[in-house]
Amino acid sequence: MSTRVPSVLITGASRGIGRGLALAMLERGWQVEATTTSLKVLQQKEPALLTSGISWHELDQGRQPAVAQFIHTLKTRQSRFQMLVNNAGIYSGEPDRIFAVNFFGLVQLTSGVQALLPENALIANISSGMGSLDQFSKKAVKELLRPDLELHQLEKLCQAYCQDRQFSAHHGWPGNPYSASKAALNAYSRIANRDRQHSGQRVISICPGWVKTDMGGPAAPRSIPTAISGILDTILHSALTGGQFYRDGRPIPW
Repeated sequence: MSTRVPSVLITGASRGIGRGLALAMLERGWQVEATTTSLKVLQQKEPALLTSGISWHELDQGRQPAVAQFIHTLKTRQSRFQMLVNNAGIYSGEPDRIFAVNFFGLVQLTSGVQALLPENALIANISSGMGSLDQFSKKAVKELLRPDLELHQLEKLCQAYCQDRQFSAHHGWPGNPYSASKAALNAYSRIANRDRQHSGQRVISICPGWVKTDMGGPAAPRSIPTAISGILDTILHSALTGGQFYRDGRPIPW
């Protein structure tokens, strides 16, 4: 009797944490599909990844048409995933670009592939401690933690943040758009988990820590293997509770 190989879709997997996680899941017997912003660059810089057993897709998560086309491709191929790891993200750039990748594109992709995930699927959003709510005003924290907060309301707040340079000062959000986008991502994890409870799907956020990557820089105290170990301790934990923020397999405050 054959056992079906579990499959995972990991975004932003051509370097750093995403790369390490994709290879680690592959080593553990998972079928891995992954995205990169440029297959050409991947061929130039990491050609071995293209023959590693990982199935690669080119995707700019910050472009809505590209995300829509990617979703269409997956549905046409009748892809199925037991897990989705939303790792793609950027730190630098204008607020609208940062939110396009870190929040809006992620939401679009996650919603679009929901039908490709089984009832017990896990959706893991790689977030950051920089999205901690201690950077927000008490009023803003209360708003983001509302148990009845709807996705369209959160999206409206994010759109206002990107369009209004004075939004952060007037509404108690951090001036750093990366921090704001990760806090919004965490709020989305709570909303998405609540809205999927009937299906049994779980949605969580994960803080990998400050890691030595192109984004984290050489001064970061954590190595990529240490961060990957912490992520694996979380996503492979059968008793995981949805709607939580995790680090190294344990819930942490928002």
